Amino acid sequence: MHVKAAFLLIAFGLPFSSLAANEPVTCSGEQITVQAREADLGAQICHAATRIRTELSECGLQQTRPLTIKIVDELSHQIGNCLAWFDCDQDTIRLINPSRYRTVIEADSPYAALPGDVLLENALTHELVHALVYHTAAGREIALVDHEYILSLIH
Repeated sequence: MHVKAAFLLIAFGLPFSSLAANEPVTCSGEQITVQAREADLGAQICHAATRIRTELSECGLQQTRPLTIKIVDELSHQIGNCLAWFDCDQDTIRLINPSRYRTVIEADSPYAALPGDVLLENALTHELVHALVYHTAAGREIALVDHEYILSLIH
């Protein structure tokens, strides 16, 4: 059974996942591709993802195959609404466009007080950890609770 992990934010409601037509940006090393409508955002995500991946490799988590990061306007997951999630079947991380945070996060949510750059950095880090745990496991099943335990150690 494959794990589909999500950075959950139950505090807001989103009905469907959507992705506009995006031009992919290939990050350095050609192992991460970002699809974002805004070129600046694509470059920002590339830079952050490459830096975070390097930091995670120091913890023993290795990327073994290409990853795609898709910036979307809306996102819903089978286990709840979220800002981001890693789909292990497609080696894809989907992230809500940070420009949409104030729209999708309820005003009374604890997340509403956090700056957008902090939310983005944490959501991206969280999902990259899920992806790299999955890659590092090399086919061995790792329970979602163990993913979250590893995340708690890294965060």
